[in-house]
Amino acid sequence: MNTITNKTIMVVAMLICKVVHKVRCQSFLRRVEDFSYEVKPLKGVNNLPFFKKQIIVSNDWEKSTALKIGDVCIKYSFDTLVKYRDVRDTEITEPEFNENVAIALARTTVQTHASTNVVKLESRKGNNERAIHKSSL
Repeated sequence: MNTITNKTIMVVAMLICKVVHKVRCQSFLRRVEDFSYEVKPLKGVNNLPFFKKQIIVSNDWEKSTALKIGDVCIKYSFDTLVKYRDVRDTEITEPEFNENVAIALARTTVQTHASTNVVKLESRKGNNERAIHKSSL
């Protein structure tokens, strides 16, 4: 009976933590990884109460909490630092943007317009040697 209760608690805890993680970290409005969790069974701990909550770390960087329900330990942590995804600290100015676009276009143009070897098929009729001409733009 005790193992069935623990398995049920583990499944429900995993489901709740997974939903919180999806909503908090992977929703279309907010894609910031600042929540982590771990659900694991406890063995050999009989003298603790059925439900116990303990704050492990609470500082400027994170808030970690451990929860004991039955013989299941649930650890979860929230990062309290402000995280940005693909955002610069300063705004991009118009000349800087235009300069970066111009450099990128120049590099791709140089790569795509490299000189290539051209083989003339008319010259292959008489002998086995190929006439190779270099063309460049």
